[in-house]
Amino acid sequence: MILFTPGAHLLEECAAELATFAGGSATSLCGELRTDPRVLQLTVRQALAGRGTGDDLVMVVDQFEEIFTLT
Repeated sequence: MILFTPGAHLLEECAAELATFAGGSATSLCGELRTDPRVLQLTVRQALAGRGTGDDLVMVVDQFEEIFTLT
């Protein structure tokens, strides 16, 4: 499970957390995500391929505080 609060830079935080889970460079991953959003799915599939069968990834982006800051 990946749980993070993105702050002002959602893509950078997502890349950093996913790179930690999957291995690899957060900088490269962030650049690839900017170019092609399908990289997210491919990175997760690749990371899960090396694990047990039936493993899944749950990614939770915590933005609950936005309910209060945007109103």
